[in-house]
Amino acid sequence: MKLEDFHMYKTPDDLPAGLQAFCQPVADTGMHVFHHRYCVSLFPLAFPLSIEDLLDLRRDKAFEVLDRHGEHHYLTMIERPYRFDALLELAMDGAFEAKPQAYWECLRFCWVDSEIDEADPVWGQVIDIDIPGRESFMSAKDRTTLKELPDFVRVWRGIQGDDSDEARRACHNGHSWTTDPAVAEKFAFRLARGTGSWLASTSIPKDRVFAYLGHRGESEIIIRPSDLEGLDIRITHASRLAIPQHTTFKEFANDGTDPEGP
Repeated sequence: MKLEDFHMYKTPDDLPAGLQAFCQPVADTGMHVFHHRYCVSLFPLAFPLSIEDLLDLRRDKAFEVLDRHGEHHYLTMIERPYRFDALLELAMDGAFEAKPQAYWECLRFCWVDSEIDEADPVWGQVIDIDIPGRESFMSAKDRTTLKELPDFVRVWRGIQGDDSDEARRACHNGHSWTTDPAVAEKFAFRLARGTGSWLASTSIPKDRVFAYLGHRGESEIIIRPSDLEGLDIRITHASRLAIPQHTTFKEFANDGTDPEGP
């Protein structure tokens, strides 16, 4: 196929009027991105068929996959920023009434492979949805790992803030913690944007833990921010720490205190 056979869209103005609303500027670059459920791509765009036909083709293929292979495979046909919306639409349409475990499996997929920040409060809504079988959010291996954790689990979270007060507030702005302080420290520095890097740590009763995910090597503990209420959360400046790269969790006493002291 020759280049001249492609449909070219050099700028958002080259798109059909009805699709120009799906264009977003890329901050401080002068560039734009086409941001649609079935196509996310930087300009200039080039396709072997018109963009209208391309979107129709991808939509039809997605629903064909839904009918033949189920919800999880359908979500893979949706661009990452839109998978969460697609999952909620499926839930509202009753797709999981006969197979509730599929909802939690799809939610895990969205947690791992979507572009919805773990600090977005919408996660609290979908975690607390009235669909049974939430244990299916975890793999069998992860369920076993969570079961083997002590009754009080020491967890860490990498956070950012100009001072310790701002960092403490950030503890309650997300759901993702870890049993490995080295992982938390990595995220404290990786996500810093000109602010200080901090580590939060606490001991949480295991029955407040929503889930454990270990497949990415991050020993991730998912906790609802509301379940942090009443816990003693310690804030430490990450730059002052020297944490071994392979640190594991330390068991706390059943009353939530550290048997080895602070």
